[in-house]
Amino acid sequence: MPGMVDLHTHAPQFSYRGTGMDYELLDWLKIYTFPEESKFRDPAYAEKAYSIFAQSMAKSATTRAVILGTIHREATLCLMDLMEKTGIVSYVGKVNMDRDAPPELTEPGADASAFDTFGFVNAADKRGCEVTSPTC
Repeated sequence: MPGMVDLHTHAPQFSYRGTGMDYELLDWLKIYTFPEESKFRDPAYAEKAYSIFAQSMAKSATTRAVILGTIHREATLCLMDLMEKTGIVSYVGKVNMDRDAPPELTEPGADASAFDTFGFVNAADKRGCEVTSPTC
């Protein structure tokens, strides 16, 4: 049976999907996205939120997906693990931000961001996932 392919979704934005559609992008980011994504520095919060996202994806018609997490490496690795359990073929990526975001969501610079992304990819590769791969 054919399935849906989602080539760009942000898992941390799941809890407020469809909200604030009357805002311009930068205002929407400041009002909704940045406050929510800041919470993903807490591994327990990330696991709970991403569990809800992964369970919803598993119940949907989506069979392939490219999913973005946050700048938080451990939270994004948790997202990978949860997506692996769904059986949905997916690519999961760590977000990189070094400007235009609040300090708690901004990486020190491009070099630090690249270094952390390589760390994410290396840690992801060691997990032995069969249907979920890291992307950047």
